[in-house]
Amino acid sequence: MANTQNVIRKQINEYYVNLKLKQRIYCSDEESKIYQKQAKENINLPDDVFLVHDVYENPSDKYFRVSQTDLSKDEIQEFLQLKQMAMIKTIRNCVILFTVLLATTFVVNAIMFWSSR
Repeated sequence: MANTQNVIRKQINEYYVNLKLKQRIYCSDEESKIYQKQAKENINLPDDVFLVHDVYENPSDKYFRVSQTDLSKDEIQEFLQLKQMAMIKTIRNCVILFTVLLATTFVVNAIMFWSSR
């Protein structure tokens, strides 16, 4: 159960880092060695410390901290809503583009069909 919570916590922090709401700060070699030792002894790491994985999800020997921002919950909520609106606008524009392309294709095909008769 604790492992599942750590995976979920890691994914949430990744989203925050990707949205620039939190910052990833890599630990020094000395800190990484301490955290490696704790992990081998099955001692829980601090909540803001995570193991670095490569693109194939293979663990490395490095650790990082996720630093908190000074944004309030309301500011984060407002930012996320604005980000969602921007993404919805992009999706809307893509739908309009593909609809126009499809309509243009139908018109061109109809003209070609009627001109060939």
